[in-house]
Amino acid sequence: MKKENKTIDLKKSLDNFKKDAERQGYVDNFLFASTLKRLETQIDILTSLEKKIEEDGVVCTKEYVKGRENMYVSPAVTTYNKTCQQANNTTQALIKVIVSLGGALHEEDEDDEL
Repeated sequence: MKKENKTIDLKKSLDNFKKDAERQGYVDNFLFASTLKRLETQIDILTSLEKKIEEDGVVCTKEYVKGRENMYVSPAVTTYNKTCQQANNTTQALIKVIVSLGGALHEEDEDDEL
């Protein structure tokens, strides 16, 4: 059975998120805008690192004294993991900003009354 490769397009999801944020007026808030910018940068870094890991693999070898080779995890993997953690922290901060602004990002229903 062939396994389908279903991946989320982070750029597209981020664009949709930004549109929702703009509709709800969050993009004018400094804390929201600066936190979102950091998250965008982290996503760009992660995308680049994913490509690098795909090209080079997760394991590297390095030759030491007397011609012996040692295998170790690629530095790109280590950096990727650290950047993922930072992106998760940034996302949590973004959620806190949204909550402090009084809501969550969602499409407003036409039936909503004020």
